[in-house]
Amino acid sequence: MSFSDHLYQTLASDHSSGTICTRLLLNAEHPIYKGHFPEQPITPGVVQMVVLKEILEKGLKSKLSLSKVNNCKFLAVLDPRTTSDIKVEITFSELEGTVNMNAKLFCDNQTYLKLKATYQVS
Repeated sequence: MSFSDHLYQTLASDHSSGTICTRLLLNAEHPIYKGHFPEQPITPGVVQMVVLKEILEKGLKSKLSLSKVNNCKFLAVLDPRTTSDIKVEITFSELEGTVNMNAKLFCDNQTYLKLKATYQVS
């Protein structure tokens, strides 16, 4: 299941050698927020991680599977009602079917997630 075009919309994206910068608009009406949590929606951490993976897959035009989380820090609650326009910065390197990613999800001066992970190209 992809969250692209349902949970979030890509407003802008720039992909250069080893870097992807993307601006997203979260859909506060997405059904995921009805269960997480009713009356107090937040973007689940695992969903934030999947969004980063989807953006990396799109940039690389490859399917990826997570093989290792090297470091993961959730630094703030991401409420789509108050913060729907978010940014993603990903730096990555590829080596023999493996992709190392260093990413952050943020808005202005507030960072929501920092993730360092290793993926296998499927």
